[in-house]
Amino acid sequence: MFERFASDARRTVVLAQEEARMLGHNYIGTEHLLLSLTKDEGPAGKTLAAAGITRDTAEEKIVEIIGRGTDTPSGHIPFTHRARLVLDLANRFSLDGGEDHVGPEHILAALTTDNESVGSLALAQLGAPAEVIHARVLDLINDSRTANPEGPFTVEVHIIEDGPDSSGPENFTAYTDAEGAVAAARDGEIVRRARFTLARGECFGVITGSVIDPDRRFLDLAAANTAAEISGGRVIILTPQQREVTAVSAAGESVVIGTTTAWAQAEIAVRLTAG
Repeated sequence: MFERFASDARRTVVLAQEEARMLGHNYIGTEHLLLSLTKDEGPAGKTLAAAGITRDTAEEKIVEIIGRGTDTPSGHIPFTHRARLVLDLANRFSLDGGEDHVGPEHILAALTTDNESVGSLALAQLGAPAEVIHARVLDLINDSRTANPEGPFTVEVHIIEDGPDSSGPENFTAYTDAEGAVAAARDGEIVRRARFTLARGECFGVITGSVIDPDRRFLDLAAANTAAEISGGRVIILTPQQREVTAVSAAGESVVIGTTTAWAQAEIAVRLTAG
């Protein structure tokens, strides 16, 4: 099960075992995984800390819910069925994102999919519902994928030429399935299959109307498509662009003081590599 677990994820599992021993429990459950995740220094720990969840507050709530054990177990401590499902799902989250390892953040994302586990119940009673934590840690995972993507890679989309939203390379409509594109096209419009090659640093973005939400960026096409369906938006291609940062000098002149990166919609004329 743990072949793809990174060192910090394996440490999370080891710490969960230690937490079970300290509480006198002869099993490793979602509550022990939660306790160990509070010690993580990456996205998982930061998500919990931002929600006000510490190791001490989590332990206090867990003891309130299930109590302490009477013995200190020795040797191997088995996982509960729920905890094992969490670890399996963490592996699935990582694979679906095209990543080559499982991190503590994937464990937290998996743990917060089950609202009835002790770990999730503790979070809810501490004022941090599982679904809220789940959404926050997924955002951090997606931001990490955007900042460190594997690439280049090619995706197929279907675009509407001369459509109501495709008057030029900076304003177009892209669909990940031909059926959706055909359904949206009007008489006289052409639906054409295109391939986009995304280089390192580029990503999919979800657009609603004409406004790009910079906080909803995806490298995973399935995740982007799902989010687009939920929000009523469409999947488009974004690319990072370096822009100058200027300031006005004492003499009233505009002076370049640095650069910043902004996400902008990629131009079809540049990104289209095959018809």
